[in-house]
Amino acid sequence: MLRRSWTDDEDEALKEALRQGVSVQRLAVRLKRPQGAIRRRAATLELEIKPLPRLPNSEVDPATRPRKRGDLGMPSKSENG
Repeated sequence: MLRRSWTDDEDEALKEALRQGVSVQRLAVRLKRPQGAIRRRAATLELEIKPLPRLPNSEVDPATRPRKRGDLGMPSKSENG
C-alpha cells in the first residue's frame, strides 16, 4: 500500500478541524485518508481528538437506532431453539 506524505495544507486543515471538534470520520472523508491515518497524524502533531458527546437513548432517532431481532419481525434467538 502506497502512503502519501502529509502536506502543510493538510496539516493545517487537520489542526483547524480538530480545534472545531470535527469528527475523525468526517475528517477522513474530507481529507481522503483512512481514520487510522487521521488519528496517527494527530498524535504525531500532538493534537487532541475530542470525544464526541453521546446522546441519551431517549434522544436517539428511532430510525437510526440499533435494532433488536424482534423489531425486524425476526424471531429472537431464544425462539429459534
